[in-house]
Amino acid sequence: MSRNTAYVQCTLVHVAAESTFRITSWIPKRFAHVGKCLRLRQDDRQWQDGWLVQSVGTTVLTENELPDSHKAVRSHRRSTGDSLSRKCK
Repeated sequence: MSRNTAYVQCTLVHVAAESTFRITSWIPKRFAHVGKCLRLRQDDRQWQDGWLVQSVGTTVLTENELPDSHKAVRSHRRSTGDSLSRKCK
């Protein structure tokens, strides 16, 4: 995606067999329409159909402004001591 792409935080829902999966994610604004059905790429690089946009937030960010979850997790671990190795007794 180009650096000028606008992103909106959305809640996405996927119903599969007997389970309902719900995620919150920043997606490009052009796809952020309530009721729109999307295909999302999974961690294994495969595409999964059937993600329904359930709600769309009001805040719009550019790619440069998106929160970096990896950086936030690292910072939290450093500040709480969660990153220290555990010693077994």
